[in-house]
Amino acid sequence: MVSSDVRVIARTDRVVDVTGIDKYQVVDLPIVTAGGVTKSRRGEILVILDQYALDTNVKTIHSSLQLEAFKNKVIDRSIRAAGDLQCIHTVDGCAISLNIRNGLPYMQLRPYTETEWE
Repeated sequence: MVSSDVRVIARTDRVVDVTGIDKYQVVDLPIVTAGGVTKSRRGEILVILDQYALDTNVKTIHSSLQLEAFKNKVIDRSIRAAGDLQCIHTVDGCAISLNIRNGLPYMQLRPYTETEWE
């Protein structure tokens, strides 16, 4: 799911229903491609997030399975448990740090500017 920390690049005509813990449920969320800027060990990079549900009422959530399906390596366990840096190693050699908040991994994101998009 993506939220207000990214910008929508394109919308599809598809929607999805999402359910979760404690009877959390939202319906008819649009499926979008979005983009945001994050920090990598190489500096700031623009990440493109494809096939995400858009819900501006939650934090952006990434699926390890979806990221790994595209050959990225995801280490989303706390550094205390994994003994390794909590990050995403992308197929093109970037390492994106993850922060653990309330037991969940998050990528620091902000919406890209028009200049960054160009």
